[in-house]
Amino acid sequence: MKSTQEKRTLKGYLLLITAFITCPCHLPLTLALLGGTALGGFIAANQTLIFVLALVYFLFALAFGLKILSKEVEDGS
Repeated sequence: MKSTQEKRTLKGYLLLITAFITCPCHLPLTLALLGGTALGGFIAANQTLIFVLALVYFLFALAFGLKILSKEVEDGS
């Protein structure tokens, strides 16, 4: 069974990875990759909404991911 420290580390890295993926600057790349699909059409039709939601999640995930990993460093690991 994983220790609490390992779970916190994994959670921090997962938040940072998802923050990188949902970064609003990647929206044009996402549209290019999903072009011609139903999801791509939805994103293209609602770009402003998707941009705002991606920005909010990006900031949340980045802040908490860094906070979790910085706590780990302060704890002496």
